Formats: sequence, C-alpha cells, structure tokens
Amino acid sequence: MENTINEQLKELFNNTSFEHYEYDNIDNAKDLIEQMREEISEDEVIYYSKAMEYLLENDPGLQCSLYLASNLGYNIDDINSELLATILQQNKLTEELASLKDDIKAIYK
Repeated sequence: MENTINEQLKELFNNTSFEHYEYDNIDNAKDLIEQMREEISEDEVIYYSKAMEYLLENDPGLQCSLYLASNLGYNIDDINSELLATILQQNKLTEELASLKDDIKAIYK
C-alpha cells in the first residue's frame, strides 16, 4: 500500500513546485502537509541576481511582494530584494499547497 501512496503523491506533485519534495515514510496527510509547510518556510531566494530575476518574472511592479511584506510587519528600511523574493515565493508555494491539500488527504484515505 505504501508504494501506491508514494506513486499517487508522485503523480499529484508532477509538474508542481513540489515535484522534488521528499514524502517517503510519512504515514498520513496531516504530517505530510506539515512537513511541506516547514519546507516552504525554510525555502529562501538568495543572491541579489536570483532575487531580482524572480521578482521580475513574478512581481515586476513589486506590489504583491511589498503588500505581503507590509502584512508581515516589515518596514521599508528592513526589506531588500532577497527578502521580497523569499516572501513572494513562500506565499506562492503556500497557495499551491493549499490547492493540493484535498487531493493529498484523499490519497491517504
């Protein structure tokens, strides 16, 4: 049964941002979702050039990333491109995980 779950998860995560996440040895949906949330919170965009490229592709006007940073309590003096890109990326991953949550739960039932 474990292989079936892993195969289903692999198929579900195919062509998503979670394609390369590890999910072996997880017994239930709650633990998997929690592990994925932890991985998302640890995911960072580092290096100025990568951050600028990410922002240019995903939020060229910086409206979304600045809005998210403001909601998290950051002041303008505290932000830089790496922080904005990280916040934006983590938000996008969190939204993507939310869209997969019901499917993950269904696999473990």
